[in-house]
Amino acid sequence: MSRRDRSIMDFLPYIGIGLIVLIIAGGILWSCANPQSRARNWGGDLEIVLEPGEKFEEATWKDDDLWYMTRPMTEGEEPETHIFRVSTVFGVFEGTVTFVEQPYKSSDSQ
Repeated sequence: MSRRDRSIMDFLPYIGIGLIVLIIAGGILWSCANPQSRARNWGGDLEIVLEPGEKFEEATWKDDDLWYMTRPMTEGEEPETHIFRVSTVFGVFEGTVTFVEQPYKSSDSQ
């Protein structure tokens, strides 16, 4: 082997380690881009503020997307806050999803 070949071979482990670090860092940054994905996969807190006059009914996950069902608030109903907590076996990926209802804003109250 020539001296040049030996020096390239010496750097191959560092190149491999660098690629692994880049892949891991890219995955972490990508998962942090979507708050719903981050809350579902890594834990943390997510707050969904509903439109004024919407009443929360139900929520579910489909892959990394959070789907939730609402209905119009009826007369006499007060806004509420609904908190869903996730707790894993070892407590590593704990988090909450909070749905905040807002009162219906009528145009004659201004």
